Amino acid sequence: MSRSRNKLVMLSGMNNETVERYRALRAQIDRTGGGSGAPSVIAVAAPKAGSGTAEMAANLAIAYAQADRRTLLVDGEMNVPLIHQLFGLLNVVGLSSIIEASSTAEDVVNRGVINNLDVITAGPRLPYSKDFVGSYPLQPLFVSWRQQYDQICIATPSLLSSADAQLITAACDGVLLVIRSGWVDENDASRVKRLLALLDVPALGVALAHG
Repeated sequence: MSRSRNKLVMLSGMNNETVERYRALRAQIDRTGGGSGAPSVIAVAAPKAGSGTAEMAANLAIAYAQADRRTLLVDGEMNVPLIHQLFGLLNVVGLSSIIEASSTAEDVVNRGVINNLDVITAGPRLPYSKDFVGSYPLQPLFVSWRQQYDQICIATPSLLSSADAQLITAACDGVLLVIRSGWVDENDASRVKRLLALLDVPALGVALAHG
């Protein structure tokens, strides 16, 4: 098993304590919907880069898939993609291909990566000469995903340094914040809180990443 694959603890069957933490996180997110139902499209985001959002999103998506929910995992980090490495997938086409209209949403899906889990990788890096994400209608895309899947988990870039992350998060039903121990100070936390209020996106919880 590759080093990247080892980060998918939900598939390892070796660390029961960590597995239970992801299952508890899944249950916690489900409860945030109250009577209106669990949020379908979840942004997994962090204040700073390198906080482990890809790993967190991947394991959370597996937790949903293992609960018999049709799940889609999307790598929204198009500058530093990681999810394809975690699953050993090619990254020739992906989310960026949809956004720049070089491929359809159906064409970029890696189907049946595990039972109940499909994956869309980040795809090739988009050129900076145009604001592709800012000019792309994300809501209709997310609506089509909601019609096909019970749960969609999207790993995003850093909220405090990426306009793409803010645009993607604003189109989601809620955001799971990933905080790496020792990386985020009180000022960063306050800035993220103000940003989420501005984006009008509910915070679904905070997950602490170690290491």
